[in-house]
Amino acid sequence: MRVLRHFLPLIWILLVGGSLLLAFTFKEYLPWIVGGGIGLIALLWILGCTFTSAVADRTCPKCGDKEGLIRPDKEKMLGVECTKCGYKDEDLYRAYLDEV
Repeated sequence: MRVLRHFLPLIWILLVGGSLLLAFTFKEYLPWIVGGGIGLIALLWILGCTFTSAVADRTCPKCGDKEGLIRPDKEKMLGVECTKCGYKDEDLYRAYLDEV
C-alpha cells in the first residue's frame, strides 16, 4: 500500500481527466445521467429502509448487557428493566422492545 501512495497524485489526475473526458463526450446526456443516478440512489435508500427490519436496542445503561432490557409493563411505552442486574428506569424509552 505504501507504493500506491507515490502514485496517488497521478491517480487523481487520471480520475479528473477521465471525468472531464466523459463530461465533454456525453454533455447532452450529462444532466440525465446525473439525475438518474441521484434518483437511483434515492430509490435504493427508500427500498433499503423499507425492507430491513428494525432492531431493538436492549443494552442496559448500568451493566452493559446486550440483551438485558425488557419493558415491565406492556401497556406503557415508558419504563425499562434489566433482567441481569435489576436496573429500573421509569422514564427511559427504548423502541421495539416488545416487537422483536
